[in-house]
Amino acid sequence: MLPTDNEFVILYITYFLLLLFLVGGVILARNKKRYVSNLIFYLIYTGIMASVFFNQEHFKYGGSLAVLFEGGMFVLLHLCIFLFRSGYDFINRKAALNKNFKLK
Repeated sequence: MLPTDNEFVILYITYFLLLLFLVGGVILARNKKRYVSNLIFYLIYTGIMASVFFNQEHFKYGGSLAVLFEGGMFVLLHLCIFLFRSGYDFINRKAALNKNFKLK
């Protein structure tokens, strides 16, 4: 039984959009290795959260907010790590093009 409250629907939409982004990266990007590794991590924590969503015991006594928080934190943490890594790679590429720039 998946919860269908508005908050959970928003969480499911974010999971789906992140899946579309990662699959699109695997198909279209030049650096497919990064997207494949991110897709593997995504599938692992989506499986973990699916087991949490389907267990009714997690939703007793107001536990639905904790489940919603955990599910949202996985997505936000994954997005932050991905964006930080992309920014770091972008800075390193720019530094490699500019010989006078030194990254310490």
